[in-house]
Amino acid sequence: MRTKLLFILVLIPFVFLFTYCEESDPEEVDVAPVATSLSTSSAYSGESVDITGSDFNAALNMNLVELSGVTASVAESATPTAGSETSLTFTVPNMSTTGETIQSYVSVRNLASDLASDSLMLEVKPVFNVDSVEGLPKTKGGIVYDGDGNVYLRGQDPGEIFKIAPDGTETYFGQTTWGEGEMAIGPDGYLYAAVVWGTFGVMRVPVATGGDAETFIPDTEIDNPFCLDFDDAGNLYVGTADGGFWRWNSDDTATRLLADQGWGSPTRVNGDFVYWYVRSDSGSNGLYRAPLPDAASQDTIANGDFETILLTEDYSPSGLAVDSFGNVYLMDGWIDQDDKTAPGMLVRITPAGVAEDLIELPTQNPNKATFHGDVIVIAQGNQGNQFWSYYLGEGYGDTATPRYQW
Repeated sequence: MRTKLLFILVLIPFVFLFTYCEESDPEEVDVAPVATSLSTSSAYSGESVDITGSDFNAALNMNLVELSGVTASVAESATPTAGSETSLTFTVPNMSTTGETIQSYVSVRNLASDLASDSLMLEVKPVFNVDSVEGLPKTKGGIVYDGDGNVYLRGQDPGEIFKIAPDGTETYFGQTTWGEGEMAIGPDGYLYAAVVWGTFGVMRVPVATGGDAETFIPDTEIDNPFCLDFDDAGNLYVGTADGGFWRWNSDDTATRLLADQGWGSPTRVNGDFVYWYVRSDSGSNGLYRAPLPDAASQDTIANGDFETILLTEDYSPSGLAVDSFGNVYLMDGWIDQDDKTAPGMLVRITPAGVAEDLIELPTQNPNKATFHGDVIVIAQGNQGNQFWSYYLGEGYGDTATPRYQW
C-alpha cells in the first residue's frame, strides 16, 4: 500500500507536466509570404499590376512590394493600393530615366516579420520611350498600327513606308509619291495614305502584300488631302491642308462637309464627332468639334453645329488625336521658329477646355500621332527618323480612334 501511494505521488508531477505541455499554445513561427504569379509580364511605370499568392499580411500597409533591376542597378519599392492575404495590387514605379525597358525582380516583403517572398520577373516599360526607323531619314509621312500590332511609318521624299513588327523587326513595306499626310488602314485591307503635294490625292497599298501605291482618290476630287480617318461604319473622311473636311462616298464621289478652316488645320474623327484645330489669322484659333453628318441624309456641317472647346492662340499643332475620354492631344510644334531643334510639346485638352502640358518632346515639329493600347505614339516629323511612345494611363486609349482593328 505504501509502495503504491509513493508511485502515485511520483507520477502526478509528470502527468501535470505532460498535460500542461499538451494544452499550452505552441510557439508562433513567422511564415514568409508566397508570390505565385503576376497579372502581366510587362507593364508601364504608373500602371497597376496584381500579385497572386498566399500569406500576405492582412494589414495592407504591412506589405511592401520590392523591385530590383536585373541588368541595371535599379531598386524601387511600392506600397500596395489594395489587397488581401492572397492578392495584392500595386502601381509600378518609374524605374527608368533614360527611356530604357528594365527587367526587374518583384517580391513581397512582410514588414512585421521582415520576411520576403521569392521573386517574379516583370518587364518595366518607361512612361516615355524613343524608337527609330532605320530605313527613313525622317518620319513625316504618317504613322498607323494594324490589328496585329505592326506599326507603319512613312518618309517624305520619297514616300517610303517601313513596317516594324512587335518584336522590333523592321522591313520595307511599300512606297507612295511624296509623303506628307496621314495614313489609315481601312476595312478592305488597304493602307491608305494622303499625299498633300502634287497631283496624287489619296493613295493605297494592300496590307497583305505591300508594294507600290495606286491612286484611290484623285486630287481632282479632293485637292491636297492631309488627314485620313474611317468611322465605325467604314466611311472614309479626308481633311485637307487648307482645313477642309470631306466624305468619300460609296459611289466614288466626294462631299465637302466643312469649309476651309485655315491652312494646316488638322482634323480627326472620333466616335460620332469630328474634331479640328484652327490655325489661321482669322482670330478664331482654337479647338472645335461637331457631330458627323449622317451619310444618308446630311451633306454639310453648319456653323450652328460647331462646339468650341478652347479658343487660344497658344498652339500650332501639326496633328491631333482624341482618346477614349474625349481628351484631345495636340502635337504642338514650331515653338521657336529660329531654332528647328528646339523641343516641341505634347498638350492634352480636356472636354471642358482645360489645357495641360504633358511632356516636352525631344525636337521641334512633332508630327502625326496614333494610339496603341494606352500609349500615344508620335512621329518625330521633319527633324529625324524617330517615333516616341508616351504612356497615358490605364484606359485612356481603349476605345480611342484611330483604332484600325478591322
